[in-house]
Amino acid sequence: MIMVLPNSKMAVFFPSQMALNADFTANEETHTTPDVLAEPDPQDLVRYVEALTKGLPLGEGPNLEYDAALRKCLELALGGD
Repeated sequence: MIMVLPNSKMAVFFPSQMALNADFTANEETHTTPDVLAEPDPQDLVRYVEALTKGLPLGEGPNLEYDAALRKCLELALGGD
């Protein structure tokens, strides 16, 4: 989108999907801040690399054994804290 600033009459270009968050930061730069943080567990990465090196099947798509964010989502969806 192009808009002209009212006082300086300077033309400004910005992406049409750019919007402002509630704290007035640009959504395109900061994205959406999650309500719940799921801290990654280093042991998840260790188990994943061990499974890869041993040739174990990892399955299709996300895997609860290696994905802390997916575990947290399911915990919250199923009524956990």
